[in-house]
Amino acid sequence: MKKFFGVSLCLAVMVCSAVQAAADGPILLVTPQGVFQSDVVGNRPGPWKPVSIDVIVQGFTPGGGPPITIPPGGGDTTDPVVQQIASLSKSILKDKSEGTAVASIVEALGKSGLSGDSFKEALELSAPLADSSLQTGGRVTKWVKEATKVSTDPVKLAAGVRSAFGIESATTGMVVEQASRPEGAALPEEALDLALIIQLVSMIIDLLTKLGIIGG
Repeated sequence: MKKFFGVSLCLAVMVCSAVQAAADGPILLVTPQGVFQSDVVGNRPGPWKPVSIDVIVQGFTPGGGPPITIPPGGGDTTDPVVQQIASLSKSILKDKSEGTAVASIVEALGKSGLSGDSFKEALELSAPLADSSLQTGGRVTKWVKEATKVSTDPVKLAAGVRSAFGIESATTGMVVEQASRPEGAALPEEALDLALIIQLVSMIIDLLTKLGIIGG
């Protein structure tokens, strides 16, 4: 499992970094289980779809890939762990919008049934996709690295981020709920301001499901 995530995340970082330079266009994610494409339109990535593409990897250093360093949660806000997560969230994430995205991703992964190492690995895979979609300059990946050193409990992680930026649990709950709405269903009016984050969470859950990480 660790090797699978390492390869997937390594290639996701390479692809997503290239996408930041060109706002619209395809994102390709190459994994041992196949190649997936998301089309970015208006700076918003679409759903992941499997594509039939032959991939040739050449010129990397020995070991199977380039020398990329892969960066190693309501809840009780009086919990020391939650307070520590809140403190580092304030120091790493830019604003409430980024906090809402991160807390929503964490909550969605937790509600999908992932925990422990599986949750941590899924969060690491999700981070570069969030960085690319939100154009954060790598802050989500940095947050994942530091936060998972403290805890891999999704409840405490999400609670810490929400506490840091004064985010209501109903807000992240709505994001997670709308991210799994039926295809083609319209967003309710109260969720329109969160459309980009909802689309991001939906894309991540869709990808992880296709890869067998969620529901596998």
